Amino acid sequence: KLNPPPVREIPILIGGGGEKKTLRLVAEYASTWHYFVDLESYRHKSAVLAQHCADLGRDPATIAHSVGVPQDADAGAAVTFAEELAAEGATEFTLGIDGGNHRTDTIEALLRWRDAR
Repeated sequence: KLNPPPVREIPILIGGGGEKKTLRLVAEYASTWHYFVDLESYRHKSAVLAQHCADLGRDPATIAHSVGVPQDADAGAAVTFAEELAAEGATEFTLGIDGGNHRTDTIEALLRWRDAR
């Protein structure tokens, strides 16, 4: 028990794509679902999550969908990836940065894309 109690609901992010357990837990508890995925897998996993939500009586639109942009993607590929997944319902994007090996052109392109939306 938290003392003092929180002044708002504490957001819960659950990452993963396990269809029987993980996505069921996302449907029941999470405010955000995170997954590293390609477009076809995203469509499939989103449908599985939506079915779990329907089984529980929860609106799947109440769960933010966070996806990881491939770390090694060049700027154009990263923006294309983000645009395709946004069109399918992804609402948040992460880009891993590996020490000093990150691509600033990709980061800048994604930020310009985000700001233009």
